[in-house]
Amino acid sequence: MDSGTLLLISLGTNSGGPGRLAEAIDALRKLFGEVTATPPEETPPLDGTGPNYFNCVAMAHTILSPLEVKQYLRHIESSLGRDRSTPDVVAIDLDLLLYGNLVDASFKLPSPDLVERSFCLLPAVKLAPDFIHPTLGYSLATLARQRKTT
Repeated sequence: MDSGTLLLISLGTNSGGPGRLAEAIDALRKLFGEVTATPPEETPPLDGTGPNYFNCVAMAHTILSPLEVKQYLRHIESSLGRDRSTPDVVAIDLDLLLYGNLVDASFKLPSPDLVERSFCLLPAVKLAPDFIHPTLGYSLATLARQRKTT
């Protein structure tokens, strides 16, 4: 039985392939227990330069605060080789997309990436299609359908 606040976390890498995503998911499982993740998908970089990314979205539940979650995500990134001084090489990127219904500008929650980036929204729909976006008032499935038609 899941307890705590629903989390959606985006995962991406342009230097570790699907194996790096699997390592990050394992680290998330050590932190949160049960974690469900979408299969990795290869996507081109947003700026059109550099190697392709592998992305997925993970869902978990937690009793940790948003600050604690973000701190743990940064720790996992560091432990898997993330070096922010080399922005073109992304060993692993973990971004908190949703923390339940929390709306907090200082934490950028919900993350704008959730609805602005297909590689976040479409996998998120597979995990939580009926979840109502806290500021837009539509389910993730509805937002995905709207995105495809606009």
